[in-house]
Amino acid sequence: MRKFILLFQCLDQKGIVARISDFIFRCGGNIVTADQYSTDPEGGYFFMRVEFVLGQEGRSASSLAEEFSGIAEGFSAQWRIIDKSQTLRMGIFVSEEDHCLLDLLYLYMSGELNVKIPFVLSNSERHRKLLSQHNIPFHYVPASRENRREEEILSYALGSTDFLVLARYMLVFSP
Repeated sequence: MRKFILLFQCLDQKGIVARISDFIFRCGGNIVTADQYSTDPEGGYFFMRVEFVLGQEGRSASSLAEEFSGIAEGFSAQWRIIDKSQTLRMGIFVSEEDHCLLDLLYLYMSGELNVKIPFVLSNSERHRKLLSQHNIPFHYVPASRENRREEEILSYALGSTDFLVLARYMLVFSP
């Protein structure tokens, strides 16, 4: 069986969950997990993450996306379908505290996270030795609340990652 994830967000409105569930059903799929949240059912924003499985019918994430696009357009949604068998590139930002970084490294080394880690970036030199032991590139950027160095920091992620994890990275970026 092939596993997929649908990430979906739009203004909250009636029928979203029904339409998404029906789409997965019509594709021969089965929902494994579904998480949803609305900031306000009357005019708020709706977020949904659905993990589902399909038989070996040869469907790809791109063919599912093509079929799903009409539903998403009807809700004016931002969305993405991800094939869980695809290995994604996960960049990690971390500050001084290391417990979240250690948890991620454990899950990565045990094979529980199907990711590649192209780099870890920190505003603390403390993590360099640990990451060299795991052969993961480490970048030290001495950012602070007064000088966040956002452009430099984000330049490491552009083109090298599919998503970022803020593992107790304690500097807030501007919008």
